[in-house]
Amino acid sequence: MKKILTCLLIIFLFSCNKSGSKLDINSTKVIAKVNGQPVYLGDIYRRIQATFGNIDRKDISPNRWAMIYETALESEIIDKLLLIEAQNENISLSNELIKEKVNKIKESMGEENYKKMLKMRKASEKDFENFVRERELIELYKNKLFSNIKIEEDKIKEYYEGHKKEFVEPEKVKLNVISVGEKEKAYEIFSRLKKHEDFDKLALEYQLQNSDKVFWKLRLMPYDAIPAEIASHIKSAKAGEILDPIEHDKKFYIIKIVEKVPSRQLDFYEVKERIKQLLSSKEQQKIIEEWYQMKLKGASIEYVTRE
Repeated sequence: MKKILTCLLIIFLFSCNKSGSKLDINSTKVIAKVNGQPVYLGDIYRRIQATFGNIDRKDISPNRWAMIYETALESEIIDKLLLIEAQNENISLSNELIKEKVNKIKESMGEENYKKMLKMRKASEKDFENFVRERELIELYKNKLFSNIKIEEDKIKEYYEGHKKEFVEPEKVKLNVISVGEKEKAYEIFSRLKKHEDFDKLALEYQLQNSDKVFWKLRLMPYDAIPAEIASHIKSAKAGEILDPIEHDKKFYIIKIVEKVPSRQLDFYEVKERIKQLLSSKEQQKIIEEWYQMKLKGASIEYVTRE
């Protein structure tokens, strides 16, 4: 349910905090009309921000911006057509169901954040309910279009055999880390560790002396999740080894290599569902593109103005 709510909200909510944003996501300027229904500039900008974040047009080449903008505009037009078709086919949702979905969103966000979101979007609760209803109707109609998609196991196996390199789990490492701001303190800790004092007990001792967090037990992670200048030291170390203090970003890190797990090829059954979803998404995209081209022949698309 959490994943569904996230997908439902991304266009409406993304980048509601406009700090640093150069795109007016609340613009009501009409860019196009789809069978008489307006497509607003703010909707296009929100879709762009949902993908790229708080981008500044000045940082993007004109050609790339044109591609980003036209793709977002086309996506808005497709959604308008999907919504119109859902309404034409009398697909409906009860007010009770919409309120239930909105309440779940409120619960996941928290009441304060929910109200802040509405304020930043200059939207009423009714506006948001209408947004939720429209997104749900679009998804229901898309589900109808996708209802005949079937991904056979032989197709999944064929993809796996042809793309095995995509399913290699990278080497991973698990670390315990103490970080301090002073070089002298870092080497004091390291000296005590070299005298075989227990790492965890020593780390907790220094943690109790500091209001800021200085001790972490990190999960298994790939090397590309670790700053490069630190990762380079870790790669050459062995499990159980405690590294000399490493300076990074104005701090000194004392690191214990807890565990190293080598890279491995994931087997078919570990990635079967992932491949199935990938192939299903490709089929869905193909269906939407074909449907869109067909609907364009009978639709009235009026481009009112540019940005």
